[in-house]
Amino acid sequence: MVAKEVRSLCFDLLKEKLIPLGYKPNKKEGKFRKINEHGFDEVWFGLAEYAALKRYDVYIYISVRVDEIEKLKNLYIKNLSEKAKLESRTCNINCGSFIDNSNLDFVIHTPQDIQNAVERFWNIYQDFGIEHIKKCYDINFLNSIYPKYKKDSNKWFTAASWYIAILTVAYLANKETFLDFRKEFTAYLVDDLKMPENKLIEMNEYLDKIAVMK
Repeated sequence: MVAKEVRSLCFDLLKEKLIPLGYKPNKKEGKFRKINEHGFDEVWFGLAEYAALKRYDVYIYISVRVDEIEKLKNLYIKNLSEKAKLESRTCNINCGSFIDNSNLDFVIHTPQDIQNAVERFWNIYQDFGIEHIKKCYDINFLNSIYPKYKKDSNKWFTAASWYIAILTVAYLANKETFLDFRKEFTAYLVDDLKMPENKLIEMNEYLDKIAVMK
């Protein structure tokens, strides 16, 4: 199989599963999106090719955008186009995270391997994904991710801005306790993760800005 065939078959098999649930397909980007009043959720897949091994690895992800959170986060991320602001995601996880394998990949050699991969994903989606998506629109659930997963929180939130997501969620969840959490979490970022000073300054400017918003 060539890469184009793998992508096409994977897309078509996922399409059979997801279209009846209200997802809209985007074949060019290999994703399926369902919009709701709070944002949207997506199922998308990526492909890695290992020519020497004559194999492909397929990764399937579930993403959720929560508009309330992203509208604030977009104040932090500079130079975003208006389109990019509307496309940013709050949560993005490998479907294997639900079965304690956050790097789950499906090894593909044959069309049957793709069918098996989609069926396994579908079982995970039904058992865990649907409920997870619902929970992601609950600020209190999102606020429980960091206390539970600590340094692995970036495997649940969008990796590029996971710490901003944690702080934004904490602010929206409980403004009265936010100042104490901000101090604690900042100490973690600086002492444990060695956050660079320029990033710390940018983060604090953002937090100061949202703290005075109504």
